[in-house]
Amino acid sequence: MNIAYAAVPSPSVQSILGLVGGILKSLVPVLIGIALVVFIWNMIGFIANAGDEGKAKEYKQGMIWGIIALFVIVSIWGLVYFIISSLGLAQSYNFNAPPIPQ
Repeated sequence: MNIAYAAVPSPSVQSILGLVGGILKSLVPVLIGIALVVFIWNMIGFIANAGDEGKAKEYKQGMIWGIIALFVIVSIWGLVYFIISSLGLAQSYNFNAPPIPQ
């Protein structure tokens, strides 16, 4: 009895990176939005509880963490873009970023 197996093409590195890049392209704006909402929520709480020292300190700490999260997300996003453009992979992975002003 002979059994023939269909040849399933193995995914190439380029297709895997393209898939991961597509997911990250969708995920980054969502993460930035979440960090921005955290910052704004804590800013509103800080203003609303300006008279209460304990709550104001808690909301101030939340604002700081929101700013840190925004900074980290945007920095990593910029670093990934820099690496991809330095290696000349921006066209092959359809990494459409706005052009750098001259």
